[in-house]
Amino acid sequence: QTITGTTKDEKGSPLPFVTVYIKETRFGTLSNKDGIYYLMLNEGTYNVTYQCLGYETVEKQIKVISGLNNFDVSLSLRPYQIPAVTVSSSNEDKAYSIIRKAIGMASYYRNQVQEFSSEVYMKGTLKVNKISWAVKVATRNEKNMIKEGSLYVQESLNNIHFVAPDKYEQNVKMIRSNFPSGESENNDVMEFVNASLYQPKIGDIILPLAPYAMKHYNYRYAGYTKQGDRIVNKIRVIPKRKSKQLLEGYIYIADNYWNIHSADLTAQTVIGTIQVKQTFNEVEKNIWLPVSYNFDINGKFMGNEGIFNYVSSVKYKSVVLNTNITPPANLAKAFNEAQKEELNEKNVTIQKNKTPKQLKKEQKRKEQIEELIQKDELTNREMIKLSQLMEKNAIQTRDTSRIKNLEVKRSHKVTVDSSARIIDTARWNVIRPVALTSDETKIIEQKIEKNNEDSLE
Repeated sequence: QTITGTTKDEKGSPLPFVTVYIKETRFGTLSNKDGIYYLMLNEGTYNVTYQCLGYETVEKQIKVISGLNNFDVSLSLRPYQIPAVTVSSSNEDKAYSIIRKAIGMASYYRNQVQEFSSEVYMKGTLKVNKISWAVKVATRNEKNMIKEGSLYVQESLNNIHFVAPDKYEQNVKMIRSNFPSGESENNDVMEFVNASLYQPKIGDIILPLAPYAMKHYNYRYAGYTKQGDRIVNKIRVIPKRKSKQLLEGYIYIADNYWNIHSADLTAQTVIGTIQVKQTFNEVEKNIWLPVSYNFDINGKFMGNEGIFNYVSSVKYKSVVLNTNITPPANLAKAFNEAQKEELNEKNVTIQKNKTPKQLKKEQKRKEQIEELIQKDELTNREMIKLSQLMEKNAIQTRDTSRIKNLEVKRSHKVTVDSSARIIDTARWNVIRPVALTSDETKIIEQKIEKNNEDSLE
């Protein structure tokens, strides 16, 4: 059945790019620039979460009946409270005690999932503001040259299969575009979608939770708020110097668990300013993964100017917990009974295959991890030690020769279905989770008309 609605702010104005997450289907989508969202669900009762950075999270239970179902929602601004004391005994900003725990735990969360399958919808738009004379001269005889003031749209539906530590298989199921260069698989953007903020780097960009991040970033505490049963801290990320390798913005970290809840980060690159917003949700008990992305690129390169926007929604079909890694006690308590049983069974099997010396080392490492996690504040040395201990836990699940510098080198295989470029409007209208704007709809219709004319010729 069709589910639609408008996401609005307190004043009733449309609120764009709100994540709409359906707990029962492990599916997240986004409202468009006009605040409109829609998706398809079977009849029944569902729990829906509406999330937008800077706004209160709204949770609703909806009943889907036959036909068109409309569910509008209003989100109010989220106040972030500042504790009375935000400076530690060492005259250090409160953010550092949180970030040190998050950096120490990053290796665990990067390796927490052994395997997953997901369906990723991606829509990219380009508004061309200015074309340099050099490009105009070079393309003056081309039939499909890019035009100033024009809007270009591409959308694709992809199946992603991930196997730890670094294997991604991308199958392009559907794709269409009015870009002059034709349909491409958007692999540059997909690299960001597949990448993890728990990695030390994405390409040349140093991430805020890298083991060596404190050499490159300052952090400022910006308050906290409660989301469900968790306290989420807002941390401002500030580069120590101007560099195209560094980010700035905000990262949101959960107390006691030290995992990422969302991020709003900006990079200054050779092609312009790139802003990435990423929203996480609990796709399995105590397993938080990204469910939506919003990339805004204000491009300026060699006299050419344009505004790119990519939005992406992720539906997780299956998620497999990495039971080879023993989670810290505070995380293990939060798992459901099935996960706990699986972890215990795996642990018994592992113990049987190890020597007393190996078991003694692992027990000592486990005790050291628990001791460090229980500390209210970590020093830089303790942070590095926790990170190294977590990394050693992860090493047993993958080839150690590939992680000497702690960087994850991904292998990305792309295949395209033979029918992926066949335009079927009815099919697109059913599977598209992010509503098109009126301008985007017009562009798509013009593309269809042109293709029909070409086929008649």
